[in-house]
Amino acid sequence: MHQNRSFLVWMIAFIALQPVVDVLTTISAGSSITAGIVLRFLYMAAMIVIVLMMMRKSRMAKIFFWYLAGLAALIAINLGVNLAVKDPYLLFEELKFFNKVVYLHIVLFGLILIYRQLVAMGDDVMERTKKMFFYSSLIISFVFIVSLITGTSLENYRWSKIGFTGWFYAGNEIGAIMAIIIPVVAMVAIHQMTSWKKWYVWIPFVLFAFSMQMLGTKVGYGAVIIALAASVLAVGWQHFMVEKKAKWKANLGMLAVLFALTAVTSPFTPTFHNVGAHIDLLEIDWGQSSSDPEDPEAPEEDAPEEDEGVTSEQMQNLIFSSREVYLQDFVDDFASAPLLQQMFGMGFAGNYEVDERPTMIEMDYYDIFFSFGIIGFIYFMAPIIFFLFLIAKRLITRFKETMTIDNILWGTSLVLALGIGAMAGHVFTAPAVTIYFAAGLAVVLVNNRLIKVK
Repeated sequence: MHQNRSFLVWMIAFIALQPVVDVLTTISAGSSITAGIVLRFLYMAAMIVIVLMMMRKSRMAKIFFWYLAGLAALIAINLGVNLAVKDPYLLFEELKFFNKVVYLHIVLFGLILIYRQLVAMGDDVMERTKKMFFYSSLIISFVFIVSLITGTSLENYRWSKIGFTGWFYAGNEIGAIMAIIIPVVAMVAIHQMTSWKKWYVWIPFVLFAFSMQMLGTKVGYGAVIIALAASVLAVGWQHFMVEKKAKWKANLGMLAVLFALTAVTSPFTPTFHNVGAHIDLLEIDWGQSSSDPEDPEAPEEDAPEEDEGVTSEQMQNLIFSSREVYLQDFVDDFASAPLLQQMFGMGFAGNYEVDERPTMIEMDYYDIFFSFGIIGFIYFMAPIIFFLFLIAKRLITRFKETMTIDNILWGTSLVLALGIGAMAGHVFTAPAVTIYFAAGLAVVLVNNRLIKVK
């Protein structure tokens, strides 16, 4: 029993090691098989073994197994259809893509089974997972700060924009990871700060938020604001609706200080510079009046036409950073694709052409839809939608009981993950990010006992 528990605990501890895996991936960048691919594939294989081993005693494990078998069948059909339709057909790239996207379900199902097993052994899985997220944040902050001080940080942009990714190779992925983690970092600080004398417990949050600002992305900046706002909601609810304590009052004061600090420093952050650079690139005019300010009584007929200001196309490009262009290309490809591709998907990067570099939209729901088709998309999303329905149902039916600090901030983490998946991608399609979303969703489901199947 002890050996079994140790193995399950180590499977959770792997979450804390993700930044180390990502740095090793950077070192091996350029190789077709990186350290991250190998280590995450082994972790996924271990999760499959766990599902298989638990099938003997767990009905839920059997459900998970048969779902995964169905997903494998749909992918096999997808590969067969596209092998016949797509020319060229990059089999290795197609297989690599599907290996990435199945990571979500395999790791999510595995963690649900692990958490349930540990809960039965008396383990506090929410506290354990919280620590793993927190340890990840400490490693990430350390990497960012040391790399910036030593001048060894990788750059997140070229040309007019500025931003840094530390020693992490993929800027979009580390940005999504940090956005998912930051509400949990705030959660740890809230519980540790019992009075103003312990103001220093917020230092890890400040360093982590600083690192996110250095990314220069809208995702990083927005996630800091949302995490602070959710923390105010969580602590405010606890203080005014549950129990008034000096601890909660001190936390509210600290959050007010952090909001003020963010507001004061925002104009000097890479994100603000990059938004300005993007606006200049798009030649956006925010509707400034073009009439002569020195002659306010000039005849109306002599006044030049008013500027239309920002167009919808410019605003979409500012928000989605050209993803809307790729989206339209995929929509056109899908509309002209054969019926089998529409039903079972166009595979990786759609119907790419010879001498064309295959690219994804980087908006997860669209990427999954076009890759898996109508049938595959419904099947892929069904468990996620079902689990989110269970959470929403609990929130509606047992609102006051559910509104704890931990649930609010874990919920914020999940909302950020889902939102980033929609706007910037890499949540469902990048295993480095997927594991955090899967762990957060699994711990909320199990800790709140939302899954009744044994």
